[in-house]
Amino acid sequence: MKTIIYATLVALALPATASASSGVITGHVMFYQNQGNYCDVATQNCAGARYLSTERGTYQPVRNTVLALIDDPSGVPIGFGVSDSNGSFTMSWFAASASPKAKLVWTGRHKDGRFFFLGPAGGTYQFKSKQISLVANTSPTSPQSVGSRKWGNANNPLRLFNAYDGAERLWRTTLSRSNAMLATFFDVEIRAFSDTQPSNCKTSCADGSNKLIQLSTDAPFAPQARVMHEMGHVASYLANPRAIGNDYCWPDTGGVCGWSPGTPEWQAAAFEEALATYFADTALWSASSEAPRSCLSNGACIGVGAMLELSQGPIGGGSCLPNEDRFPRSSERYLWDIFDNHPDPGMNDDISRPVYEVVDTIGSYPFGFFDHQSMESALNLDGNSAFDFMWNYWTETNVQINTFNLLNGNCSPLF
Repeated sequence: MKTIIYATLVALALPATASASSGVITGHVMFYQNQGNYCDVATQNCAGARYLSTERGTYQPVRNTVLALIDDPSGVPIGFGVSDSNGSFTMSWFAASASPKAKLVWTGRHKDGRFFFLGPAGGTYQFKSKQISLVANTSPTSPQSVGSRKWGNANNPLRLFNAYDGAERLWRTTLSRSNAMLATFFDVEIRAFSDTQPSNCKTSCADGSNKLIQLSTDAPFAPQARVMHEMGHVASYLANPRAIGNDYCWPDTGGVCGWSPGTPEWQAAAFEEALATYFADTALWSASSEAPRSCLSNGACIGVGAMLELSQGPIGGGSCLPNEDRFPRSSERYLWDIFDNHPDPGMNDDISRPVYEVVDTIGSYPFGFFDHQSMESALNLDGNSAFDFMWNYWTETNVQINTFNLLNGNCSPLF
């Protein structure tokens, strides 16, 4: 009796075993690039630019992202993999049928868990490729090529892919250079896109303590001032969980005042906004850039105010505008001159330091509520300014570099 039962079970199992299959696929994942903040090669000096107008309107790699392979039509996952910095991937799969059909699925997650995208209410995005007929018995040495899987087009440039590309570019190009960020910048949640969820915020917001970013409805194609900038705020907080200036109402206090790169703010707020923007700047422009620009734009940055290498201050015998030391753009230009590798005309600028030193300097602020300490701006809205950064950069770190000339030359605060 036991022999009969055993034989029956084996017979029932054989068809399922015989119909199962496995294999390996390889290919590329691409998206239609539609972001602004490019350098226009036809009208601008693009020496050293990391993102050119010739890339916009083309298919670019979906870099360093998590991918899943699901059976079609059941939706059962049959494989997982990641893309590399070229958008290439190789993925093993196992299916219950002999001739499975499947789809690639992308959900907006970084392959190393540095950040992930969700909908405004916390739901998961899912983008599926066209159906793939899988070939069984393929292997890592002889995989099935499925070619390039592309999302978006000129008539429908998918906003999530573009925002993801901005976030990935900032991590790969800038933040990953810092050991402090490698240790702390992970599981950052990016909610996209809403002006009201999870909070009321029409210009995008960041909560460093909770590693949470909200991208507003105007964010998808303006990376420098939106997803990159907000990630910069999170990085700033993670470098040193300190008091962050968020009062922009100078010379008053309180209320909802807003800010812009070229208006006077309390020094704590001005420097924090400059720092977040600086991280974005270095992701789009290299240290050798001759005419870097920074702005909120779905196109190229234009206008004098966007230029990082132009100061209206003492360079060339000029003078600062009233309250220009309070402009976030002044502090941003100061940070840029620490980073770039060529001198500005008329200014003693022989300093060129890597991005990670800026992060390390923020991390070196000792805890306390006094001058040059991490919680100073909790009591003094002009604390934790560019001058405090210079002080710590000069005296508190192993670098010990005096950047006073760069402060002075860019109309940054000298107190």
